[in-house]
Amino acid sequence: MYPTQLEILNQEIDPEGQTPSHYRILVSEKHFKYVTIDPGIYEVDDLCFPPALVEKLPSFPEGDWNCGRISQTTGNPTSVFSETLKKTLASINPLWHPKSHDYLSFQFGKRLRACSLTSELVFIMGFEPGYDKGFMPDFINLALPYLAEG
Repeated sequence: MYPTQLEILNQEIDPEGQTPSHYRILVSEKHFKYVTIDPGIYEVDDLCFPPALVEKLPSFPEGDWNCGRISQTTGNPTSVFSETLKKTLASINPLWHPKSHDYLSFQFGKRLRACSLTSELVFIMGFEPGYDKGFMPDFINLALPYLAEG
């Protein structure tokens, strides 16, 4: 296990708590991890509130993985990573625009909503240096619920 800084970027949660919850998490500002949490481990209110959830998650295992599952064994209230694996993830092809930018190249401003952030990267898609208006990037959540399902 290694020390980590976790930022939940996307989440899909069953408000009834009957099916797994799915998260896209940025770890240590470098690595994206797609994590599925089995139902019944955490309260729905904690699953929906990233600061509370981050405090309850087990330590992230070391290694080269991008998809993981958090489970709980019968009789043991401690949650653990029961599975971690490296998967090739879906992508969009062909790209709709000739320029693409890595998510980690953006300098984000304030969070507007759960999936909306302002960004300070302005030289993109025709904007010129000196353009000081900023913009709101739109990130597509293609297959979050399917990545850790197998």
